[in-house]
Amino acid sequence: MCQRKNKSAQLTPEKEKEYLLEAASKTYSSPSLSAGNNGQAELDNKYNLLFKNKFNATTVAIWENRSTAVALIGYPKDNIEHYRIIGEPKY
Repeated sequence: MCQRKNKSAQLTPEKEKEYLLEAASKTYSSPSLSAGNNGQAELDNKYNLLFKNKFNATTVAIWENRSTAVALIGYPKDNIEHYRIIGEPKY
């Protein structure tokens, strides 16, 4: 009997963030805003504007085009345990 291993369960939060950031960057190119290039307050303001603060999370990067906004977030905000990519259509 072969057991499947959950790769994301083996990743540390920092490795999970790096993996998701790389995957999103390959899919969406360079982020329009990121924690490294913009202030965290600017990033959080843009996240709140685009995603209506749906998650209690820290924003790492945001990708935008004319029809979609995508963000890499870490949650929970005060003690990040996991990262996730979320998307929202623009109307």
